[in-house]
Amino acid sequence: MERNIAAMGITGSSAKGVVASLALGLFAQPLAAREAVPPPIRIEAGPLSAAISTIARAGGVEIVSLEPGLSTVRTGGRALPADPAAALRILLRGTGYRAVAAGPHAFRIERAARVRPERAPRHAPPRVDDDAITVIAGRFPTPLADYPGSVLRIPAESGARLPETAQLGDLARLSPVVFATAFGDGRDKFFIRGIADSSFNGAAKPTTAIYVDDVPVSFGSPNPNVRLYDIASIEVLEGPQGTLYGAGSIGGVIRVTPNPVDLENFGGMATAEGSVQSGGQPGWKVGGAANLPIARGTAGLRLVGYNERQGGYIDDPVLGKDVNRIDVSGGRATFALDLPSGLRVDVGGLYQSTRAADAQFADGQRPLVRNPARPQPYRSDVAVGRLSVRQRWDSGIELASVLSLGHRTSNDRFDATFDVTGSGASVYDIDRSSSVITSETRLSRTARTGLSWVVAVNLQRITDGQSRTFGSPDGAPSIDEVTNDTRSASVFVQGRIPIGRKFDATLGLRYTVARTDSEPARGTIVSFVRGETAAHFDPTIALLYRLDRRWSLIGRYQTGYRNGGVTVARGVGRVADFMPDAISMGEAGVRLNRTGMNGLAGSLVVSYADWRRVLAELVTRRGTPVTENIGDARLLAVEGNAEWRSAGGLRLGAALLYTANSLSGDLAGQTPLPNRRLPDTPDFSARLHAGYDWQGPRGYAMSVMGRAAYVGRSVLGPGPVLDLSQGDFAQFDLRTSAQRGRLSLWVALDNVLNSQANRFALGNPLLLYRREGFAPLAPRRLSAGMTIAY
Repeated sequence: MERNIAAMGITGSSAKGVVASLALGLFAQPLAAREAVPPPIRIEAGPLSAAISTIARAGGVEIVSLEPGLSTVRTGGRALPADPAAALRILLRGTGYRAVAAGPHAFRIERAARVRPERAPRHAPPRVDDDAITVIAGRFPTPLADYPGSVLRIPAESGARLPETAQLGDLARLSPVVFATAFGDGRDKFFIRGIADSSFNGAAKPTTAIYVDDVPVSFGSPNPNVRLYDIASIEVLEGPQGTLYGAGSIGGVIRVTPNPVDLENFGGMATAEGSVQSGGQPGWKVGGAANLPIARGTAGLRLVGYNERQGGYIDDPVLGKDVNRIDVSGGRATFALDLPSGLRVDVGGLYQSTRAADAQFADGQRPLVRNPARPQPYRSDVAVGRLSVRQRWDSGIELASVLSLGHRTSNDRFDATFDVTGSGASVYDIDRSSSVITSETRLSRTARTGLSWVVAVNLQRITDGQSRTFGSPDGAPSIDEVTNDTRSASVFVQGRIPIGRKFDATLGLRYTVARTDSEPARGTIVSFVRGETAAHFDPTIALLYRLDRRWSLIGRYQTGYRNGGVTVARGVGRVADFMPDAISMGEAGVRLNRTGMNGLAGSLVVSYADWRRVLAELVTRRGTPVTENIGDARLLAVEGNAEWRSAGGLRLGAALLYTANSLSGDLAGQTPLPNRRLPDTPDFSARLHAGYDWQGPRGYAMSVMGRAAYVGRSVLGPGPVLDLSQGDFAQFDLRTSAQRGRLSLWVALDNVLNSQANRFALGNPLLLYRREGFAPLAPRRLSAGMTIAY
């Protein structure tokens, strides 16, 4: 029996046609010999790519396509002949595609109409279906079964899916490995596998790097809560990723892959959702995408836009009811061009704006009320653009060069009227501004057998500044400001080396030279601080051993770091240096892969991290932010996940994360022993889900899903000021959806039990000394929506 493969990857092509290769079909178990008459192949309504995969599995053949648009063609449910060639011939009638024999048990899907080679779609980023599970964030696409590390992928065979109107923060609802603070949409931070530095935002880079395609969007604190309209896939690479992604990826990487521009077909979607919640205002979401071929096979444009409102649910006796409303709007645009020379050029950009009318905390439960009488709004904006040029050759080698620009701004206002000064109405404002320019050129080769590798050069400049004002709401004077300018140059190489049929070794190394210059606060004696040039080496050593077709053992060692700089110090108008921090991590585990759409899949991984000179954003007793190296941390993590699928459509799954960590240092020494740990890292968290999928006649499909989540107790931070408990709550969600053809409908009920537990132990940082204020779970919310594809 041949090995079952489910993979999507980028393959080589001639100079006449370079395209994204989608592995749509795999070897399936042959029919039992005792069956004299093979049963017909039954396919369900859905994308053409899924129907082709069904034929491949049922017929025991391999089907490969070089066409990126198969997922956009819909087909109805039907019974097809058991012979794969006949089944494909009937299925593809009228679709514009045809099946060509590529071997005794293999077919290639191509366009039926003759297309001039120089006009063929080229280099389109891979578009992934649920049954084509490939890790592309590793710089060269790798089948999930062959990836030597821990990764969460959506969509995936695990059944993990996001709603049509999802946001990046929803990852925390699907997996306990991803955690998000609750300071407010647009100013939260994301942590992976318990590698958390602090609950606040400041001069240090986030521990989690976020990319949209090859463009970094997490170049300043906090992490942006990117909306996920018209997305092909999301990947979470767990643990440090210093070799491939450099500074700022010490906890891991979240990579968002939007749907690519289709140069051949018009299409798109429109979606809308409305919601009501207990004791709060209603909300709504609208969004849409349009794919517009400008010159078929040569040029095209893809546009995405959205607008959302999250209704408020916290009352203020003076300001009124439901004051914490949030509005989010944004969009993306990508222009793609296939040149006759064989180059693929993509030019695109992303913009998102977040406006919150007031802060997200309350002073008391039932009802959710707080007492400050001054509004505490905040805002954030992120804008990025990119220019990407790609070329592939017959040998499988690809050249990719990406230039990206980014800019982020934010403002946070806190009511300081009740501060220790007690001198009338006062506000405390924190303004941040960050910009980045990144250039990366890669040469890579992806091979299903043999060596796959990538070698690259990366140049980056990040300018990150913050300023603070304190005083009257009508014109508060500036008290300090500081700007860090970091420049870095890196060279990295990584390769996956098959050793025999069962063993793969992955080796990599990144060499980085970086320097951070700083401009301290106004009024200081030193107006400019020239940093020291530092060199960093980040190696990767990973091993994968296949016990059989389904079971494999994995092991990996990886490092990462974050840059240092100058930041606001304790006291008014003071600044201080902070040093780079560094982390090294080893992990080992076992993974069980599916050999088809049904059955059991899962993994169990143990990791240990050694984190030196941990950089953390702290808050003083006066509520002002400071950045310090707070000591060293050790983190042991055990994570597991499993899901079982039946042929009848039932899905059952569970995921858990256990962490045991300790923090040492002077500040941690002032904390009770049980709380000498990293912030925002519960000892135990878990997710459970159960669902049922039903395929009906005439293209009808329905799905029901229930989820339960538990988030264990954690602390706000180290030291006597931040020694506050948070977490330790459970949440239950329900969702049902129906689909026929291009129309999808859904209804969801979130926080079914209307829990108002404390998910983040912070209100106004200026009032921390009062030891009150918390960010509650959003109330029970009922939402309904629809999506129309065209």
